[in-house]
Amino acid sequence: MKKLLIITLALLAAGSLHADTIVQTHNIATHGPGSALDPWTDNWTFDKFDTLGGTRTLNSVQVEFTIFAWGGYIGSDNDSPTTTANGSVSLDVTASLSSSDVTLANSLFQNVWTGLLVRELDTLSLATNDTDTVGSYQTGGTDWNLLSGPTEANANSETGDDFIIESGEGSYTGTGIFGMTFTSTQLQNLLSGGDVESIVSAQDAKGVVTVTYDYVPEPATASMMLFVGGLGFLIRRHFVA
Repeated sequence: MKKLLIITLALLAAGSLHADTIVQTHNIATHGPGSALDPWTDNWTFDKFDTLGGTRTLNSVQVEFTIFAWGGYIGSDNDSPTTTANGSVSLDVTASLSSSDVTLANSLFQNVWTGLLVRELDTLSLATNDTDTVGSYQTGGTDWNLLSGPTEANANSETGDDFIIESGEGSYTGTGIFGMTFTSTQLQNLLSGGDVESIVSAQDAKGVVTVTYDYVPEPATASMMLFVGGLGFLIRRHFVA
């Protein structure tokens, strides 16, 4: 009977110490700025971690930031009669997450949520002009190429996911809120060489930001100590007996 009681108390003690999580998510709406010179921004707030008067303790803060990009195109037509156009062409979306209220540094003092790049890339070689009218964009032939982005269902993506450095967790603690800012820029990188006429359309993009607090309710810790104390007492009585 004593052994059964000891095992039961041990299981109860182990089960009483558990971590809970608070998850907050912000969805960044679909956007497609018409010019790479005008970055698109989104601002919002999250709740800080409330200790509820010291009755719960923050273990960690995790931030996950994902950007998705799709659509868009770059058409390239080489009008040079003597020079091929070699190089690369890409549809890019760069995105960053920042905050003036909380730190966004991981244990290596790096911000993994800055400069995320989603890229649709093509490497090609355009032949010399195949009798197109010089100075105008024309489709077809060996001197032409069209790079198209994927569909939304097959969007390219990039994720920055990490834990906030322990010394910075205090900036997330309190009863108020903190702000975050998302910025994205759509870029089209054209190949070099030749005499290329192009048409371009920026990609669409969207994203999601999730902040997760992992914490331990203090009553669970107190229960753990109570059970461990009782367990030690019973073990002592068992061996003394």
